[in-house]
Amino acid sequence: MKIITRATLAAEAAGLWARQYRDSRQPDKFEKLNALLQLGPSPDPDAVDSVVGNSSWTRVPKCDGCGTGGHPAILLVKEGVDYESDDFCLCKSCAEKAAEMMRAT
Repeated sequence: MKIITRATLAAEAAGLWARQYRDSRQPDKFEKLNALLQLGPSPDPDAVDSVVGNSSWTRVPKCDGCGTGGHPAILLVKEGVDYESDDFCLCKSCAEKAAEMMRAT
């Protein structure tokens, strides 16, 4: 389990970009990787968005418990093991409800 925020996603962006586009022959992918690396180990999420050209790399996922988005932080309960398996995330409210259910048993 881990907490996901825009900041944690921004910190992982360069490594994930490198992995996703490692075989790309498109020069812009390499240029964006270099720009992401120049932002350092704890980049501002808005700076990452600017380099990438959108906010998809720093967008906190929706809650799988209640289906809502826009949370500042989310708990990643289960990380997908490959491309075809999904992550499972809970917002603070749903995580608290789950904890209450567990305490009640």
